[in-house]
Amino acid sequence: MYPRPLQHHPASCGLQVGLANLGDASASVTVTLASGFVATELPRDEWVLVGGGASPRDLLTRKVRLNGAPLASSGGVVPPLQPRHHNSTEPFIAPPKSIAFLRFEHVPAACA
Repeated sequence: MYPRPLQHHPASCGLQVGLANLGDASASVTVTLASGFVATELPRDEWVLVGGGASPRDLLTRKVRLNGAPLASSGGVVPPLQPRHHNSTEPFIAPPKSIAFLRFEHVPAACA
């Protein structure tokens, strides 16, 4: 797992995190700030990308799934990339061989 902060917006005190699970098993991810605040205990939006071939672990496919649904362009135009909203206070579970982006809208501790 390689969690990496993507963006910090001081005006909204939001937090965006990108991560990749290169392993063959799902991985539980908890986002904890230096202050000890656990961001994954807040509601979040998730964009989870996995291979869309015969097996989600097929890295040689040209197909991709976003949050479980096939993702394809139409005439070279990429469709809106809608997130999956998650209200759970549980850690994020990253599927095997996946790339994910998490957005936490209100994280006051991120502005401290």
